Amino acid sequence: MASKQVLVVSDNEYLIGRIKHWATTNYAAVLISTEGTDCIVNNADILIMDRLLISKEKYAQYLAYVKSVNGEEIDLTAINDEDDRRLCDEMNQLRVDQICIIVDDSKILELPLLDQVIVVDRRTFENTNWMNGLITN
Repeated sequence: MASKQVLVVSDNEYLIGRIKHWATTNYAAVLISTEGTDCIVNNADILIMDRLLISKEKYAQYLAYVKSVNGEEIDLTAINDEDDRRLCDEMNQLRVDQICIIVDDSKILELPLLDQVIVVDRRTFENTNWMNGLITN
C-alpha cells in the first residue's frame, strides 16, 4: 500500500516514467496531471511541477495560496474566545506541508513558502538522483 502521494504536473514522458519507477520502489502513489491546473489545492505529500506547463497566473495563485495558509502559525494559547480558538485551530490545520520540486531553468523564480523546496534545472532533471531520500517509510 502506498504511504505517500506524489502529484506530477508535467507532460514530459521521461520524467513521468522515472518518477513512476522511483515511486514503486518507495511505496508512493503517483498522480499525473498534464494540464497544469492541479497544483493550487492538492493534498499530495510531494508536488513535482514542470513550470513550462503552468501559466504565470496559475503559479502566482499557488504561491498566494501557500502563503495565505502557511503564514505564521497562530498561537492558540493567546485566544480566549472558544469559537475564535476553534477557527484558528482549523486555519492551522490547513497548512501546506508538502515537498515541492520545481523543474525550471529560472534562477529568479519566486519560491513557495514551504519547508522543503527543490528547484531542478531542466538540463539536469533527467538525473533522478535528486529524488533519492525524499520519502522514508
